[in-house]
Amino acid sequence: MNWTPMLLLALAALLSACAIERSPPALHDLGVPAALAVNPNTSPKPLIHVQAPPWYLDTALRYRLLYHSPTTVRAYQLDQWIAPPADLLQHYLLAAGLKPAQPLTIRLLAFEQQFLSPNKAQVVLRFVAESGEMAGQASVSREFDLIQTSQTADAAGAADAFAAIAKQAAERLKHWLAGQF
Repeated sequence: MNWTPMLLLALAALLSACAIERSPPALHDLGVPAALAVNPNTSPKPLIHVQAPPWYLDTALRYRLLYHSPTTVRAYQLDQWIAPPADLLQHYLLAAGLKPAQPLTIRLLAFEQQFLSPNKAQVVLRFVAESGEMAGQASVSREFDLIQTSQTADAAGAADAFAAIAKQAAERLKHWLAGQF
């Protein structure tokens, strides 16, 4: 049997597969807050710091299929965040006008889309906020657990739902900080 034609065909298929150019992934952020706060007197060092565990230090847009494999975390291949989730959330909270009187540390616990079924998804934002010590007052903390239904069960639906949930987070933090002191 002459293997040359088959070998050439396999080589051509391999080379054509390598030549296929993939589009760059779609980049998402949390949107622009409705009332973008611009204050020229703001200190150069923000009083808000968002921390995240190591698995949230990249730009992957993560999801899990709760109905199929709840312990498997996946990432969209054609969509990603423009920055790591902690950076996105910090930027959003500052742009939304959140101005704590003392340092505010936010520890990100969950930032993912969860599929309840193939056609139904939600995003989850869970974090602990800790307001630092100031003027003799002890630091206080509170856990926030926010869930927002995705309008569509895909990456675009996740990005839109995260934009809505970031707005909720900013409002809840404002109310919490206003009621503390």
